[in-house]
Amino acid sequence: MLAFLSVALSTVGALAQQLPSVFPISSSLVPGPPSAVCTRSTYNITLLTCTYTIVPFSSNIGPSPNQTIITNLFQTYITSPTNFTAGYHTPTGLASASNSAGSYLISGTLCQPLFGYEHEGTVQLLVHGIPFDSQYWDFQYDPELYSYVWAASAAGYTTFRYDRLGTGLSEHPIDGLNVVQADTDVQILSSIASLLRSGTLTGTGYNKILLAGHSYGSVQATALASRTPAAVDGTIATGFSAYGGAVPLFLASGLWSSAAQVAPYACASLASTYLLPTVPQAAQMNFYYYPGYDESVFVYDAAMPQPVTVGVMFTLETVAGAASNFTGPVLLVTGAQNLPFCGPSNQTILQETGTALFPASKYSYYAPELTGHNVNLHLSAPGTYAAMIEWVLENGF
Repeated sequence: MLAFLSVALSTVGALAQQLPSVFPISSSLVPGPPSAVCTRSTYNITLLTCTYTIVPFSSNIGPSPNQTIITNLFQTYITSPTNFTAGYHTPTGLASASNSAGSYLISGTLCQPLFGYEHEGTVQLLVHGIPFDSQYWDFQYDPELYSYVWAASAAGYTTFRYDRLGTGLSEHPIDGLNVVQADTDVQILSSIASLLRSGTLTGTGYNKILLAGHSYGSVQATALASRTPAAVDGTIATGFSAYGGAVPLFLASGLWSSAAQVAPYACASLASTYLLPTVPQAAQMNFYYYPGYDESVFVYDAAMPQPVTVGVMFTLETVAGAASNFTGPVLLVTGAQNLPFCGPSNQTILQETGTALFPASKYSYYAPELTGHNVNLHLSAPGTYAAMIEWVLENGF
């Protein structure tokens, strides 16, 4: 298999400077677009002590809180943020955040186009949101319509997507409070971007990295651009904006419950700090806008539940902020009916996001109609992908 893999990859375009790679723990060819060779690998990603911050939750939550405690976390966070910090963080609150370090097993998929050598040296790094794994970017129901990886590969671009910590085939730490948090995810993203740039992740160094995030993935992308502006060369932020006024509604309407109870067929082994929306109606409210989606897509999506941890949910605000020194181009792509990130004055919000979050960047936006939060999974997806690829080409990637 490894010999075949080596031969297959040697035929791929999109190859920049060849460098020695950190050999993955496991690697195998996987199905993908007909215009690409795709390899799924598991990597041991190490984080640095000096840059990795954990927000400690108080011991009164316990390692396995019951549903009453979980629901109260959401109630208190939404209605009384000060009481939330006082009651559920350590006594001194966020000021007691501590440095930590770790190594985590992360599963990623590299898709290299068989044709299209004009884009060699460029990789699109794809980061998914909540509650998904990286299949969001390579959706397998009618992938010719809904898979962005297919669209990018057809245009000659290499993509690298990975399952965030606690999702998909990546490691699921037992501690969903104090380990799997937002800053953990940002640091993993930072490490992956650096390893892609140098070539130590895949054996190929990339001159240009275009980071595309969805929702929480866009939060991470903005955080990385804020902390390390040179980490990537451009950003596509989907399912996102600078407006956070509807986020409390998103948190409440999700009716978030222990994933082991909601989907025991997939999540029975997970701690109670791994969460999922309780009912399909919650997913429709937060992620889909009728009649802009195919019901079959909704059903297919619901059959692949991916959890989010309590730690991630309640540390998002600690990594949010403007990328004031990031000068790479930015494209915002968000559905016109994106509940968590769009308000009644949608166009104004989209215009002001550039000024608020990316003031030094060349900024533009695209807002497909009849489209909710999950941009990729609406009927508008082919047109959205065409707009994204056009923007990528126009900006020299």
